[in-house]
Amino acid sequence: MAKVLIIGTSGNIGLEEISNAKNIEASLGPVVTISPERKITNLNEASLKVKGLPRLKLFKTDFSDYFTEPQKARKGYKEVF
Repeated sequence: MAKVLIIGTSGNIGLEEISNAKNIEASLGPVVTISPERKITNLNEASLKVKGLPRLKLFKTDFSDYFTEPQKARKGYKEVF
């Protein structure tokens, strides 16, 4: 199972497990899986639409860099993981 960091629109952050890529794609909202090194390992179509970039441009990039305050994103990531 992949561990998925979920960041809700209300600012809630949680960690969930998703069993396979089909479940990630089936989600209507943006879902991104990230490695312990904060690298994007998978993302669904909704995530691509939000960011407006092709999958290969986002794959293996640092998840934190897509926040307006990357340092705060890294801190939150460490707290959750």
